Amino acid sequence: MKRKKTFFAVSVIAFLMVTMFFATNVLGEEITIKGKVNDKYQIITEDGQIYEVGNNEKGDEVWSEPL
Repeated sequence: MKRKKTFFAVSVIAFLMVTMFFATNVLGEEITIKGKVNDKYQIITEDGQIYEVGNNEKGDEVWSEPL
């Protein structure tokens, strides 16, 4: 009986951890970043912060949009 309780507790904890991991991607809020794009796939804002542009379809949109 103790083994079943332990298995159940571990299962619940694992389920919650996986749910939290995937929820961060779903609940992420969209933001707008203004700056200049350099040749290293980075956006540099006026205050000097650097954001990496993803090497994917969305990142390609950054390169194709006019400045």
